[in-house]
Amino acid sequence: MSMERFESLLDRYGPDIDVWPPADRDFAQTYLATSQEGRAALADAHFLETELNAYTVVEPSAALEAALLDLSPVTRPARPAKRGLFGRFDFRFVTTAGVSLACATFGLVIGMSAPGAVALTDDADAFVTAAAGSYDTAFWENDG
Repeated sequence: MSMERFESLLDRYGPDIDVWPPADRDFAQTYLATSQEGRAALADAHFLETELNAYTVVEPSAALEAALLDLSPVTRPARPAKRGLFGRFDFRFVTTAGVSLACATFGLVIGMSAPGAVALTDDADAFVTAAAGSYDTAFWENDG
């Protein structure tokens, strides 16, 4: 057994080797018989468990509880439901719809103002075809 494996078992099962699974318990006892480092790790684990078990939390005082409650947010009473013509109308919907309509209109205006389709001549078509489809340098060397 290695020290890493022993420490892993200590972390998983605690310092009481009697509660470890039987196979791991046998290996741990053999390891402890030959390893000073293992015995030191076991002693440290016993010390840590003793200290953690002895730790207690003091009950908070009534003054502390009152101070914490004074810091809590105050809830506002619910607003009464609106009555009348616009009582159930949600203006957030109107603003969202307005912004969406403005964006769509802007896109339509930009699209309509774009120039028409570009007409390619035979030379321009040959150039685009050669540039996009081939890296043949013979095209670039031709002066014709």
